[in-house]
Amino acid sequence: MIDPTVVQRLMQSGQDISVVCRIVSMCSDEILRSSCEAILTDMSDAPVPFSVIVMGSEGRREQTLLTDQDNAIIIHCSKSEEKEIKDWYLEFGSRLNDSLAEAGYNYCKGEIMARNPMWCVSLETWKSYFSKWVEQPTPKAVMRSEIFFDFRHGFGNRPTTDSLLSHLHNTLPGPTPTKTSPQSEAKSQLFYKLLGQNALQTNLPERWWTPLWMRLHDPIDLKKIMLPVTALARILTQKSPPTLSSTLHRHICAAPHSSIPFTESIRIQNAWKRLMYRRLANQVESILSGEEPTNLVSTKKLTSEDKKELMHDIGVMRDCQAIIERITG
Repeated sequence: MIDPTVVQRLMQSGQDISVVCRIVSMCSDEILRSSCEAILTDMSDAPVPFSVIVMGSEGRREQTLLTDQDNAIIIHCSKSEEKEIKDWYLEFGSRLNDSLAEAGYNYCKGEIMARNPMWCVSLETWKSYFSKWVEQPTPKAVMRSEIFFDFRHGFGNRPTTDSLLSHLHNTLPGPTPTKTSPQSEAKSQLFYKLLGQNALQTNLPERWWTPLWMRLHDPIDLKKIMLPVTALARILTQKSPPTLSSTLHRHICAAPHSSIPFTESIRIQNAWKRLMYRRLANQVESILSGEEPTNLVSTKKLTSEDKKELMHDIGVMRDCQAIIERITG
């Protein structure tokens, strides 16, 4: 994992926080690539081409210094071919997850990793997963889409990854009604409604009682606080180019075309930057002090100005929830 002093110097130099997160993610990309290459030298040739994909914060290029593994394998074959050759890829995935753990990337508690047989499957199976999650939306399916749809290429055969990206782009409905069949429109509305409901589960206060809420919820989980802005970006740009993945870039892309006033979009983007900066700065400080990094911030350690800023940004996140509620119904 990247040296926290490097991250600290980048932040102190005034570098935009989205760039800092991208650099952290690029470091993770390089560790993933070198790990894969080292493993391949100690294994027989892969039966067919494959790719390793990364999801979640790494997929969005928004990694912090507290991160676990979210990765998977796409085997470039059909469902019928998968069974006979799958063991090779599961072995590769297991070695990869162990290698990344040794490099400082924790195992995913939910087992969303390449070693999991469910997430080490053929391209055909992946396409069927994605289609089912969109066309037969359930709370569990939408929860999985929030993780897996933020994916990008990590290693291996890029055309394999691109094929799945293209399938996802063609499968996703737009967040607003279109001239489709009533059945398709109903499924589209249900998918986005469930997507919105997940973001609304983060309990954020109305502005008038934010100060009291902050005291009652101290320390505050900044990662949880930021979920609405990430969800809103995802909803606004589901039908954007499949290479668009970061929360900030999604908001920038959506601004000229969405019903959200441009000034409000800028306000949302700036709140994301401040919250991400605070989150990463806290993690750097913890690591350099010999403590475990977390996503928590204690308001007792904040200055009056910092508290005001945090109260404002929590209010912006609450506004994101209101926009999501309006868009998804």
